[in-house]
Order: sequence, then C-alpha cells, then structure tokens
Amino acid sequence: TYVCTFVRTFIRIYVCMNVCMYACVYVRVYICMYVCTYLC
Repeated sequence: TYVCTFVRTFIRIYVCMNVCMYACVYVRVYICMYVCTYLC
C-alpha cells in the first residue's frame, strides 16, 4: 500500500512537471505559473 501510494505520487509529480514544461514552451510565462500552481 505504501509503495502504491509512493508510485502514484511520483507519477503525479512527473506528469505535473511535464505539463508545466509544455506550458512554459507553448504558453506565456504567467499562464505557465498559474498552471503550475493550479496543478501542483
């Protein structure tokens, strides 16, 4: 159960970082910051 929670959290953070980088590349910076704060 602990491992499952850890893996789930890791995947969520990993996906979040990818989304943030994608937002930073294709969207304006202030929207990127908003997306990062909202998602993470």
